[in-house]
Amino acid sequence: MLELKNLYFTVSKSEDNSDGLRNIIDGINFTFEDGKFYVITGPNGSGKTTLAKLIMGVNPISQGAIIFNGLDISALTITERAKAGIAYSFQQPARFKGITFRDLLTIATGIEDEHKLLEILGRVGICPLSFLD
Repeated sequence: MLELKNLYFTVSKSEDNSDGLRNIIDGINFTFEDGKFYVITGPNGSGKTTLAKLIMGVNPISQGAIIFNGLDISALTITERAKAGIAYSFQQPARFKGITFRDLLTIATGIEDEHKLLEILGRVGICPLSFLD
């Protein structure tokens, strides 16, 4: 289970901080239950990617707590969070020369069966025809 408790991410309105601070994420409280799929939607600039980066540890939270399976992970590094099983995928996954998306998916899941891979991609909203060779 992943819990967001009174989560804030605050940035300066200007480079020299003369215009004060602005909350990008403003007091979010939410619980992601195990075994369920969640979709976060919103217009450009609404904070979707920022929220994902806070959960993953790319950006530090300004206030609040991120609880993963009962453990406060707010101070953990991105590497420590990844080792705990926290990650996110990009809308357009990066492709590296010499390794296919199928290879990456098989490495991550341990699954080689094409039908199962197609099912996984469909469940997370990635068009299989665009990414599997």
